[in-house]
Amino acid sequence: MKKYVDWAYEFITAIPVTDDFAFIGLLAILGAFVLGYIGWRKRRNVESALEFSELRFRIAAQQGQLAVWDYDIEKKQITQSLEGHELKGLGKVIDNMPWKFIEAGYLHPSSEPSYYAMYQRLFDGEKTAGGVFRFKCRDENNEIIPGYNWFKITYTTITHGQGKAVRAIGVSEDVTAEKDAEMEVLNSKKYQAVTLARVLARYEVDVTEGKLLSLDLKDLEPLAFWNDKLKMHIKKMVYPEHQDRLYEVLCQESLQQNYEDGNFELQSEVLIKTPKAGEYYWVTCNVYLINESKTEHIYASIYFKNTDQQKRRELFLKKNAERDPLTGVYNRKVMQNLVGDTLHYEGMKTNGHLMVLDIDDFKQVNDRFGHSTGDAVLIEFSRCLMQFAARQTDMVGRLGGDEFLVFLGGSTTLDGATLVANKILQALAQQNGIRPDLPPIYCSIGIASAPEHASDFMELYRKADLALYQAKAEGKRRYCVYREDFDK
Repeated sequence: MKKYVDWAYEFITAIPVTDDFAFIGLLAILGAFVLGYIGWRKRRNVESALEFSELRFRIAAQQGQLAVWDYDIEKKQITQSLEGHELKGLGKVIDNMPWKFIEAGYLHPSSEPSYYAMYQRLFDGEKTAGGVFRFKCRDENNEIIPGYNWFKITYTTITHGQGKAVRAIGVSEDVTAEKDAEMEVLNSKKYQAVTLARVLARYEVDVTEGKLLSLDLKDLEPLAFWNDKLKMHIKKMVYPEHQDRLYEVLCQESLQQNYEDGNFELQSEVLIKTPKAGEYYWVTCNVYLINESKTEHIYASIYFKNTDQQKRRELFLKKNAERDPLTGVYNRKVMQNLVGDTLHYEGMKTNGHLMVLDIDDFKQVNDRFGHSTGDAVLIEFSRCLMQFAARQTDMVGRLGGDEFLVFLGGSTTLDGATLVANKILQALAQQNGIRPDLPPIYCSIGIASAPEHASDFMELYRKADLALYQAKAEGKRRYCVYREDFDK
């Protein structure tokens, strides 16, 4: 450093200086030169350290049986190292990455989405990116080896002065042995778990060939086509409404597609018949999909487990969460969701009618007879509603207090809805089915129709509520259908 400064000093002193301003200018030139030289040396030291670090890394990688390469992020270009375990058959420079690998078919189809996502993270400027993927390989004679190997790839980006990632160092390691061992352990654990549980039946299926290999641990001639056997067993054993659902999970095409999509564990719950009594009980079907690396075939292990007690408990708790605890009809939230979903699902192509019902003078019942009698009146009133809204497309719910909802779906017309309203009013007036020890029960009803009056639950409810208030204003104990002048 000193000799360069001495040279600069001799150069400057050799120049004739005629005044002080010229001398100051020369000093400024000298200062800029020195600062520039120092900055250059610092950058050179950093670059040398980086080159030395990369060299040490490459040597270590070669000793560790790794492949190492450079990736130019802007050019989308890989430059392989001449030494070590480079990717065979592709040349030193590979352009148009990652698309060239994908288009050339080097990747297993199930690895393509995650492989592209790794490069996308590099394009987005992330410091590191990686994953585990399945690749075709070549032998020492540059011939493609049947099947696929698992490789773990890791990228680390290198940035320039502005902090932008321009290059990345890629490292790959063959982890096929580790993945095979991992799958063996995983399959062993799964097998032990299901065999120790209450397994009703077990199937082994070659998904690739579409053939049933074993049933209940008994080996079969691999000539039985799985889809044919599946249809036969489902038709014989499974509850009719669940048959299509189970077939869609277990058929050969579905198992193949799920494996390609990365879904290696599947589950379905269905009702099946007991062999002797013919009654239905709940079972859980668990499916585990694996790939045998030597044959490249996909295999499915399918287990049916008795979960009847657990499922019935779950349904009981779900039902209680959906129901009003006093009357047993749907609660407000569930009623709103069910009606809203029905209107949306039907696309307003069929009729639907919402009734809002309010018990007349219910406050006087509570004040005069007490809240226990008031609760009994609410229970009897809800039973009356369920008697006249009993079809599968009908729903009954309690909004709170003495206010209830009835939704009549399906093919019900407005005349049909007013007929139901009249039947409710007449049953209450005659006290049909009502406990004789309770005070008389009467109600008022407001009706709004979809799609005529509204196309969503909240608007339909608002208009039915307006009709209810009109019925109250006209003297109670009657129904009223919404009209546009109610909004004025």
